Order: sequence, then structure tokens, then C-alpha cells
Amino acid sequence: MVSVIIPAYNAEKYLPEAVASVISQSSSDWELILVDDGSTDSTPGLCDSFAASDSRIRVIHKPNGGLSDARNHGIEAASGEYLTFLDADDVLDPRFISLTLKAAADTGAPVVAVPFISFESGSPFGEAGHNAGNYSVVTVPPSKALEHALYQTPLPQTGFIPDNAAWGKLYARCLWTELRFTKGIWYEDMDIFYRLWLLADSMAYVGIPLIGYRSHQSSYLHTFSPSRVDALDVSDRMLAALADSPDRRVTPDVVKAARVRRFAAHYNILALIYANRASLPAAETRCLKVIRETRAEVIANPHARLQDRAGALLASLGPSAIRLASLLRR
Repeated sequence: MVSVIIPAYNAEKYLPEAVASVISQSSSDWELILVDDGSTDSTPGLCDSFAASDSRIRVIHKPNGGLSDARNHGIEAASGEYLTFLDADDVLDPRFISLTLKAAADTGAPVVAVPFISFESGSPFGEAGHNAGNYSVVTVPPSKALEHALYQTPLPQTGFIPDNAAWGKLYARCLWTELRFTKGIWYEDMDIFYRLWLLADSMAYVGIPLIGYRSHQSSYLHTFSPSRVDALDVSDRMLAALADSPDRRVTPDVVKAARVRRFAAHYNILALIYANRASLPAAETRCLKVIRETRAEVIANPHARLQDRAGALLASLGPSAIRLASLLRR
């Protein structure tokens, strides 16, 4: 059985679509755990009504503790052999559970990932209820998946980028025996994904987009907050953990990729600070230090994305160049 965990905070606008996408799964081998994270709108009542209408749906009401805390509560309550996470504003293709379970059975991989479709409204899967495409699956070692996720470049075997999002993946429950999301931070997915993937012997990738990611202006990726500076701590911690890891699968190439991802995190936060004319002098100084220390190796790294190498080249002209480019791009 698959435990689908949906954290919900003031999610009344989109939650019904997310829940409907779970109920419409072609496989019935699931339970849905709705975690009401201290909502102040109609979300608590919606969750209770969903549970009353389907015995496979359970609800946890808890004080607001953030996304990580809500997901952790869902993990503790889950009884499935597999887990998957769905944000309250996203939706699943009707075949998500059946095809990811098939991939897990076919490959033995404890993590199965799928591409996503970005959408704003309506169904991202077409009138037939799902997108076109035939089932295909490939497996890759965690080191290779990590390398491409850190570089944010496509896996040659799959043609899509293995992202670090917690959603869009099926996980064997055993991976979560001790691992939990870090409470109270942003970028919680980047904080955990490399630790999670290194618990797996292999990663499986299904070649069909089976999750719809809703893009809207109220999402945190489209807004600026000083909390986004958490990306600096998360990327620093990730590089340190990988560089010091005794795991032989953490190759020098993986560490190089983590250094590029750290550069990208610091460059992007600095660009956000400049674009929003925010006064965060300590964060600005910290970003500039990392950018200066690593820009030469990013420029020279042929595996780094073109935009990261271009950012490193621009950084060679000094902070004023980054500031001007950030303001013009806004």
C-alpha cells in the first residue's frame, strides 16, 4: 500500500483538486493522510469532510509547525509499505501510483521518480485524464542521480533533470526509519534529498510526467522573504556532508557538483537581495565571499550549467555587475 501524505495549511483553494487526484487513482492500493497544519481558513472542515466520505482518508489536526513538521507527522502516521508526498496545490496523474509501484517492482529500486508538468489551472493531464506516453523505466546509481541533481542537468538515460523535490517520487517506507525533514527551515527538500538518496541502492525513473506542479504567484518560489537566506545554510551543510562522507558512492565528481550547487545557491540569493533592494548586509557579505572563492572553478567546470558559468563570469566583474543584471532581469 502507498501512503499519500498531503500537508495542508490554509489550502482551501486548491486542496479539493489535490484530494480528487488521489481518489481518481487507477490503483486502489493507497491511504491518504491529510495533515492540517493549524489552518485558519476552511481547510480543517474540508479535511474532515473528505475523511467522512472515504474510509481510506485520515486527518491529522495539529498546531502550525511548518511544512517539514507536517510531513513528519504524516510519516509517523503512515502505514503503507511506500510513501509519497503531494503538496496541497498540486495534482497526480491517475496512473501515478500504479506506474510507480510497477517501476518499484520491476527494478527493486527503493526510490522511483517521475517528471512533472507545470500548470496554472485546469488539468495538466489532458481531457483523457492523463498525458500521452508509454511506460518506460530506467535505473541509475544514486551517485549519478546526485551528480545530475546537483548540477541541475538532464540524465542522459532519461532526458529529464532529477530534481531534489520531495514530491514526485515513491519511497520505500524503510528509508524513513530514522530520517525526518528538518523543522523550521526553508529549502527543506534540498536539505534532505542527498541523505535520502544515499540510503538507496538504486534510483528508478519513469519516463512519463505523472505529477502536476502548480505554478502561481503566491508560491514561495515567486516571493521574496529573508527566510530564503536559509538556502545558504542548507547548501553549506550539504557540501560539508558530502565532502566528508565515508560513502564510496560520494565520488569526487559528486563533490564538485555540490560545490557548483553551493555557488548557485549563493549567487541566486544575492541576486534576489539585489533585485528586491533588501537590506541584508551579513547575507550579502556571505554570498560574495563564496562567489569569489568558487567562481573560477565554476567557469572552468564543463559540467556546470551554462547559466551558472555565465553567472560566475559576470561575478568576475564585481558586485555592481551582479546588482545591475539582477535589477534588469526583474
